[in-house]
Amino acid sequence: MFGSTPTLKAEVLWTLYTVECVEQLNLRSLVSISMDGPNVNWKFFELLQREHAEQYGGAQLVVVGSCGLHTLHNAFKCGFSMWQLEKVLRAMHFLFHNVPARREDFTALTKSLSLLTRFVKRELLQDITPLQLIRLDVADQKNWVCLKKADLGLGAEAVLKELQRSNSVGELTVLEFRNDCLKGMSNIIKKVQDKSPQKYPTVRQMACLDPTVIQPYPELWAFCKKVLLLSHGQATVERGFSINKEELLTSVGSARSKYREYLDLEKRKRQTTAQGQKRKATEDHIAELKKKKKTLLEVSDSLEKDADKFAEQAEGKSGTLMAQLITKSNVLRKRFKEKISELKQVEAELESKAIELRLMP
Repeated sequence: MFGSTPTLKAEVLWTLYTVECVEQLNLRSLVSISMDGPNVNWKFFELLQREHAEQYGGAQLVVVGSCGLHTLHNAFKCGFSMWQLEKVLRAMHFLFHNVPARREDFTALTKSLSLLTRFVKRELLQDITPLQLIRLDVADQKNWVCLKKADLGLGAEAVLKELQRSNSVGELTVLEFRNDCLKGMSNIIKKVQDKSPQKYPTVRQMACLDPTVIQPYPELWAFCKKVLLLSHGQATVERGFSINKEELLTSVGSARSKYREYLDLEKRKRQTTAQGQKRKATEDHIAELKKKKKTLLEVSDSLEKDADKFAEQAEGKSGTLMAQLITKSNVLRKRFKEKISELKQVEAELESKAIELRLMP
């Protein structure tokens, strides 16, 4: 069971799972896992499927999709993206969150039982099976009711009538608004269809486990609660008996702290590696400077000796030959001074790097 952890890489999640979570479990008996919908969880499931197949002769886990509730939330946001309703949706979430009475009142007042019946022709929805429902092309406008018959809700219809009565908006504007609403509802349903667990045969065959169906049978109800108690990801099942909230919060909190510990460890490793690389680079630079210093000493010593040699030879000569020898001596002595200046710079840099190396951790 894995919560919504978008920043947690699948490889890290896999490491936590294989190292700490299942040490004492017989994974041969594993049937499936439930999860929320982030891509990291699907990547983890892919890794798990691959590992399971390698370990147990090609056996695969049952795929039941991800959390239906999260899919619905994201679908609603996707449906009306052109209106930028994020703030309104957040406000509605806080209004209805954990308050069943308000949800029931909203349903009773708006008679909002099915989004499909608001814009899809009713004859297409009669006696439709779950599989047919998933395959229904809601983006095809041929399957829509006409714009004037689209059900936008009592509140919206009342506002539109008032605006038209006061000539604040025209008929064309109202039709454009209705068309946008139908497109939004179509986008919502399309998103739900794409992500719906109903795509998987196992999920469709589990419809008999709906709490509203089995609750009248106490013994069966108690058994199913025990079997499905860990199905955190499957909100349609979980909402009937979420009794392990504290344990879930503790587990999620612990996983997050372990992830932070992992990040800290990786950070320290990177710092240690970077420090080692920096130290090695400094040591290599010092070695190069020492080599350069040695070369400069040898060259400057040779230049000084040659300059002195030409100066001594010039003392016993006269005329043009003496002038030539003195010129050569002066040229060599000038180069000698340049090398001495360069040598001092190298020595200064060498001393600076040596101090830097001593101060490194």
